[in-house]
Amino acid sequence: MATDKQQRDILAGVSVVLVFAVVIVANLISDRVFKRWDLTAEGRYSLSEPFHRIVQGLDEPLKLTYYISDEVPAEFEVGKRDILDKLGEVKTASNGRILLEIVDPGKDPKAMQALIKENPQARVTLPSIQKDKKVLTSFVTAIRLTYKDNPTVLLPRVGSADGLEYMLASQITRLSLKEKPVIAVYYPPTRRGLPSQKPVEGFEWIANSPMALDEKYDKRQVHFVEGSSIPPNTRLLILIRPKNLSDRARYEITRYLAEGGRVMLIANPWDINLETGIVERATSRLEDDIRELGVSWVPAFVCDESNVPLLPRVKNMPGNISYYEMEPHPYFVKVQPQNVDQGGDNPITRFLPGLVMPYTSAFVVNDEKAKEAGFTIETLMKTSPRSWTTPLPQFLELNVSSKPPAKFDNPRPLFLKVEGQFPCAWDGKSPPAWPEADEDPNRKKEKPPAVTLAKQKGMLFLFPCPEAFHPFFLEQGLRDPQLRDEFQGNLTLLLNVAENCALGEELVNMRIKRYEVRAINKFDEEGGDKRRNLLKIAMIGGMPLLVVAFALAYWWMRRGAQVDYERTFAKTSGPSSFTS
Repeated sequence: MATDKQQRDILAGVSVVLVFAVVIVANLISDRVFKRWDLTAEGRYSLSEPFHRIVQGLDEPLKLTYYISDEVPAEFEVGKRDILDKLGEVKTASNGRILLEIVDPGKDPKAMQALIKENPQARVTLPSIQKDKKVLTSFVTAIRLTYKDNPTVLLPRVGSADGLEYMLASQITRLSLKEKPVIAVYYPPTRRGLPSQKPVEGFEWIANSPMALDEKYDKRQVHFVEGSSIPPNTRLLILIRPKNLSDRARYEITRYLAEGGRVMLIANPWDINLETGIVERATSRLEDDIRELGVSWVPAFVCDESNVPLLPRVKNMPGNISYYEMEPHPYFVKVQPQNVDQGGDNPITRFLPGLVMPYTSAFVVNDEKAKEAGFTIETLMKTSPRSWTTPLPQFLELNVSSKPPAKFDNPRPLFLKVEGQFPCAWDGKSPPAWPEADEDPNRKKEKPPAVTLAKQKGMLFLFPCPEAFHPFFLEQGLRDPQLRDEFQGNLTLLLNVAENCALGEELVNMRIKRYEVRAINKFDEEGGDKRRNLLKIAMIGGMPLLVVAFALAYWWMRRGAQVDYERTFAKTSGPSSFTS
């Protein structure tokens, strides 16, 4: 018996040593190999594949420094933990390409002052409860990115892990780019606002304001004159209400498309002067080229019962009582999310909250003609089923109203994506001369040599509402300050198109990642409620039952072993102390 006890003690000691060894080895492996199973439908706790690809582009380690105060209000404890978890996940998944440092600036007052001086927004003040009193607590939460000899980037007020992946990927992309992607913008001359409003700039703000296109891009204005055409390596060409383009400008645009370029054409068949209210017919001279693709514009205003209330209307009640009511403005079409393509294959409009399109046109799509020409046309946005058209007025009045007809139109396309091999009428021919060459009598006119295009499939985005991107609506608003918020979807659309074309789909896929759904992905399918209830029952009652079943099985095995032991030493097959 002593020998058996000694063997059991040795076996127990060896087991304990093995358990400790397994735990140590497991921790060492987990420190080097990261793996986590994310069962949320939207991948809340996972780094996306686009993020991994962006990090793989780093040819030297990038340093992330997270400045976070050791003591933060209780309201921020969860956010702090989530941010630290996300940063730790980023570090582990980067395989050494990202170095992480956690710094408490409160331990070094000079460093704290320098950080706040660099960016005052790095300090956050939140109300908190201390000793039954409500006090304001200040702390720091900011991230610094350091890469090579580039100027460091400081991200202040990092208050949540949601969106942190896109925020980091955006800055990593900007820091790791050998050169910024070029976005060329063509727009009409400066315009003024309404007489009662402060004069505002025209569409040139898209090329100049970080509000529209941030500093990740090299934004160039083009005029389509000699020396100011589409720059080489342009990733996206934005054309805003082009008018009476010269043959040379048409050649430059169609050649760019035929050689695989990407163009966003924001235009309709008229021109609106917001200062005078005059509405004039206008042509870009690209209409025939677009019509060959199977697309044309509706030559009228498109109205919709889904619209933004614009101007207050006085309502009178008995007793000389009056109140203001916002009057629907059918010319300010509001595109609801259900009328936007939210499909998983198209990141440009996925999760888009909707747009506001003032005085918009729409498109007519000839699918058969597009198919014959070898083009695929995708409708990314449309009006509601309760829309109609109205003729163009000579003068624009903000309080103009259009009564709904007895019969509505079918939903009309408002945003198109056209892909295919675009034609160029000058392929194999001499391109047209620049306009200035014809105006210079002393310049020797020489016929340019014929050009041969390096054809590739291109991409064309068609949007029929230039006013949707006018700063008068985007930045100023019209009497109602809430109108400015209504236009935020317009900016999101512009950013999505720019990122998709200039930087690929990686960033835009991360930026549109949402964290609203908390369900396990299998619960989103049909019958998900039953599976969810079964899982709840299993978690509440199944685990105790499993423990009881394991205990019974273990007891039964121990009982059988004891019976066999007694029978062996008693040399009998009769009853044992357990069975008698």
